[in-house]
Amino acid sequence: MKLLSLRTCAVLLLMFGATAQAQERKEPFRAMASATGSYVTGNLGQAQVQAMVNLSKSTKKAGYDVIGSAFRMWLRPIPDEPLLRIGDTAAITALPFWYLGNKPFVLGTARYERSQLRGISGRVNGGAALGVAPVRQEEKLLRVALGAQVERTAYAVPDLSPSWVDSTTTRLVPRVTLQSNGWMRLPGTRLSGRYVGGLLVNPTKAADYRWFLDASADVKIAKQWSFRLAFNGLHDAVNPVGVMPSDMRTTAGFAWSNKPPGKSPN
Repeated sequence: MKLLSLRTCAVLLLMFGATAQAQERKEPFRAMASATGSYVTGNLGQAQVQAMVNLSKSTKKAGYDVIGSAFRMWLRPIPDEPLLRIGDTAAITALPFWYLGNKPFVLGTARYERSQLRGISGRVNGGAALGVAPVRQEEKLLRVALGAQVERTAYAVPDLSPSWVDSTTTRLVPRVTLQSNGWMRLPGTRLSGRYVGGLLVNPTKAADYRWFLDASADVKIAKQWSFRLAFNGLHDAVNPVGVMPSDMRTTAGFAWSNKPPGKSPN
């Protein structure tokens, strides 16, 4: 895992470049909304829809990101039967940040989520981190932060796996966190991309860890609209019995932004 993390960081740094230059946004506030999904028909019927909203404000000194997401899935296990609704998932995350200079910053985290698909009735995370923004420009951004959080999870059932986890409907654990987010517009093209991800480890038991990655690539269609290809992946070592530790999905759809994708705010 350490080798993978080092390689991932190196690739990200090469992609985003090594020059940092703090800039004031001419329009500090940005908003983005998207709806993506997929549909399968035939012997197996399946449909899924994901909606996301991202509100952000960034100045030279401070800012915030608020990210909301909702996911719903339908499944037809037998041909000609009606679709069954399963897997409702929703989350909201608030990430306030304060820059201590051009590169270093303090990051706060508050997150709530629930997932029918993963048997989570409610999960709350809160904490803070100290980070660095090696790339901070109008057309690209890369931030990485190391910190600590407290995590409280309420499960739908008390039977948890692996075997070293006590049977309970509520767990309260500390987390050491590595968080990162970034975005980039390719100059002279209609392409842009962004990601947010994190690794959360229980310092009292390293086997108790979680990671997640949400990433998307946009192709500008017209004005403020773009076509979006989105990827969502996660892994959680502790789950209700019968729930697999990893979930990954890819969806396609459309996104709207108050700043046209692929166009410089200058």
